[in-house]
Amino acid sequence: MPTAGRITVTNIDKDEKYDINGTLRTVNEAVQKFSPNVAFRGTVKLNGREVADMDTALRDGDVVMLLNNTVAGGGIKGA
Repeated sequence: MPTAGRITVTNIDKDEKYDINGTLRTVNEAVQKFSPNVAFRGTVKLNGREVADMDTALRDGDVVMLLNNTVAGGGIKGA
């Protein structure tokens, strides 16, 4: 199946690139793929802006940042 682009999902420790395809289309699906079997309890940003709707559609080149509460609160320099 051809992809509709690629995105990057990142946290402070790692980043991964995924194809936008039939099973990965939304911010929520990207978070679940990056952290399977773990409920993420922090702040999610899409291209630098906090995500209010986890069903937001992804577009080619998007960057999803996963910030735990310490990072999101400014506890780590450069976050």
